[in-house]
Amino acid sequence: MYDFVIELKDTRMVYLEKILVQNGYSVIDYRAFDGSRSAIYVFSPARRFKEDELAFLAKNSIIYAGNIDERGKEVLRSRGIAHVNMLKDEIFAYENAIYTAEAALMLIIRNTSKSVYDMNMLIMGYGRVGKAMAQLLNSLGVRFAVAARNYVERAAARLTTDDVRDLSTSFEGVDVIVNTIPAEIVAAEKLLSIRKECYILELASMNVLDAEEAEKLELKYDIALGLPGKFTPESAGKSLAGAIIRSLQ
Repeated sequence: MYDFVIELKDTRMVYLEKILVQNGYSVIDYRAFDGSRSAIYVFSPARRFKEDELAFLAKNSIIYAGNIDERGKEVLRSRGIAHVNMLKDEIFAYENAIYTAEAALMLIIRNTSKSVYDMNMLIMGYGRVGKAMAQLLNSLGVRFAVAARNYVERAAARLTTDDVRDLSTSFEGVDVIVNTIPAEIVAAEKLLSIRKECYILELASMNVLDAEEAEKLELKYDIALGLPGKFTPESAGKSLAGAIIRSLQ
């Protein structure tokens, strides 16, 4: 069995290391690994890779991570490295979405001046994270709207709110926008309708709007990736371990 090579600078990875060691696996800190032999690499599912970083990995290894773009996948194939996308593990993805929603609510409370019960809140997208966010707010009795891309998502969203919209919805009067759609879908001219007091929380791997344009307009745009590792590291580490062990079995 290969050694596990883990980036231990991420707090949840420290908890992951403990669980793997308890299960009889050998773990090496990524910063101390010389790459001289094949290994099982584990990175945060939110990590974005540069091609040269992937080219540095030991040949004929396994890498547990999140999404990797096509150019990155080609680098891995050229080195005989197998990629296991942890986000395709349904149990892990569901747990990760719950932890993300919890942390998102904390950021909303921290970065706004109103009670969540006084806010006009808009969730954009109704994938795993959008659903987890909606379910959390609904369980607290908080009013919110959901804007989704297609009628299937909009129909599902009606289980948590009666305010369901398409993506052409107006941002006027909105206090908080939580985006979960990994695409730049907000045109520059539409940014003008967003109040400067509005808190925009970006949870997707690709920005919903142009960050430079948002800065020019002095919008409160918070790009918040990898929240489980920052705010619920013990639970997130346990979830990562579960996904890895299920894969190995």
